[in-house]
Amino acid sequence: MESLSGALRTMKTRSLAESAFVASSDGLVLDAISDDGVAVDSIAAYAAGSVSVAERMGEDAELGAPQSVIHLYGNKTLMIAPVGPALLVLVGNGRSQLGMMRVQLQAGLADLRSALERDLFGPGAEQPAADASAPASAPAATNGHTTPARPNLDAILEAAVAR
Repeated sequence: MESLSGALRTMKTRSLAESAFVASSDGLVLDAISDDGVAVDSIAAYAAGSVSVAERMGEDAELGAPQSVIHLYGNKTLMIAPVGPALLVLVGNGRSQLGMMRVQLQAGLADLRSALERDLFGPGAEQPAADASAPASAPAATNGHTTPARPNLDAILEAAVAR
């Protein structure tokens, strides 16, 4: 199993992206693999806002939650995917192909989710996915220990700051 940095490196390399990073839903960068010159902190803040808007639009238009949010610019592509309470962001350049970025994003999400939980919560933190029908505001279920089965954003931020 890969670490979070390893999973990000793999996604970045395979998608020919300039940057691959994970941020909290409010834009705090938790880990990044990036070429020089990519403004990861700024992009993370805007990515968080972009996903928030996409979520609201999905709710209001009864479309459901977004699987990814894609922004196309002249010579750059941003692909943002919610991963539990975090965001995965791929920043593509002229060499990156949108289709390949999407394929790599989908192929790497399970490994990334496992690595995110393991790296931020330590060994044994990987848990089965929580019931998708439970509301996001519901308290996290426990696995018989003190570790929540599905970590919340506050726990991720505390773990990231403590590292």
